Amino acid sequence: MRSLSRAQRVLFVALLVPWVCIAIAFFIGPRTALNELQTLRWPHEFSVEDWRTHPSQRWQMAEDLTRGSQLRGKTPAQVRRMLGGVGAMGVSASGDLVWSVPSPQRPNDLLIVLFEDDVVVRAALTNDVERYY
Repeated sequence: MRSLSRAQRVLFVALLVPWVCIAIAFFIGPRTALNELQTLRWPHEFSVEDWRTHPSQRWQMAEDLTRGSQLRGKTPAQVRRMLGGVGAMGVSASGDLVWSVPSPQRPNDLLIVLFEDDVVVRAALTNDVERYY
């Protein structure tokens, strides 16, 4: 059996290293690394299941929802169905909905969904509720 040349060994290692890193991230790495990798697809598609099963990634998902105006025009019932009661911090006096969506960089952020005439008119991320209203 013929041994590999130096160039072939370098090419083999160069192709193998990314696959080993991916395997480590998925099977050995901490759960947060897996969540970070899954976050890469959230700007393109939002899933209610992702919102419910990955609370540590809600800030990124909330940012995607507010940036894409995906909540605008929905009723409170539709928003609750979409985001569920899981993690809901409550309802303001005016009927607006609030969820805690912390991230390591922004641990006190909230997703606030404002309603007018029973439809969403605005949704935003903030850590200062008083200034937002």
